[in-house]
Amino acid sequence: RLFAQPLPFTLLEEEIPLANLTDPRHFQRYNYMRPEPGAVKDAPIIPDPRRHLYFKSAFVMNHAHGKWTHAQQQIQRLVPAARVARQLIADKTMVGLHIRNVFDAPRDSRTFSSTTGNEAIAAAEKEYGRKGTSKLLAWRKAAHWSNFVP
Repeated sequence: RLFAQPLPFTLLEEEIPLANLTDPRHFQRYNYMRPEPGAVKDAPIIPDPRRHLYFKSAFVMNHAHGKWTHAQQQIQRLVPAARVARQLIADKTMVGLHIRNVFDAPRDSRTFSSTTGNEAIAAAEKEYGRKGTSKLLAWRKAAHWSNFVP
């Protein structure tokens, strides 16, 4: 386990085979992870208390408590398990940074070779719009590792 118990929610730290989650009488399944088959980013989440809810995402849930401030409060309550804490180099005085400088490609056989090629840009424009894609590409180019390493 990565986090000290008890957690304010149930956290599964391994992936469940989807074949185990197929009975809709027992499971609600949501997947926001484009381009995985069946994924629908931002599908409204309406929890059914009589069923288990399986949510796979790199994004905040689209539901009443799916706001970043609520997610941030939950994340800040997490404490690393002792075995994990012993291995950490960073502490609360440091800043963590994740730089992602490619679009969500490859999406298909046309975009598998380039994440900033014409096909990847066209796919991003369908999702984010022309203005959003342009802004995203500018920020991702500015955040490229080569701008920070001599």
